[in-house]
Amino acid sequence: MEKLDYLKSPIGLIKIIEEDGFLISIEFTDQSNNRFSSKSKLLKEATKELKQYFNKERKVFTLPYKLEGTKFIKDIYRTLSNLKYGEVITYKELAELSGYHGAARAVGTAMKNNKLPIIIPCHRVIRSDGKIGQFNAGKDKKKFLLKLEGVRF
Repeated sequence: MEKLDYLKSPIGLIKIIEEDGFLISIEFTDQSNNRFSSKSKLLKEATKELKQYFNKERKVFTLPYKLEGTKFIKDIYRTLSNLKYGEVITYKELAELSGYHGAARAVGTAMKNNKLPIIIPCHRVIRSDGKIGQFNAGKDKKKFLLKLEGVRF
């Protein structure tokens, strides 16, 4: 059964969804429905860790999450999850580091479909020309997250 909670963050309202003891989704939203919020132990911890991240007090998340998708997508997300706070990588580099040479466009699609942004830090993936590239929640949010982590561009 899904449980959810909301966090007011510096970049807007974030909806956090848990299922069977694992985070399954983090969504940027413009409205909440607090009638359906659940204060489970995991959701409380997720809220706490995200607040710490936004306050520059946390660089690594310890939350259990469930990866969904193909082997390719899971491999890309696992590699990305090992990227350090404040470090950026290009779509091409991420593909190669994950063992998928020539799959930069597919990596871009995987980033677009990432259901756990911030936790799986797709905002740290940039274009080969140094431009920040796209972000589902908007370039302004991606820029904010990169600046928060001390990335200069």
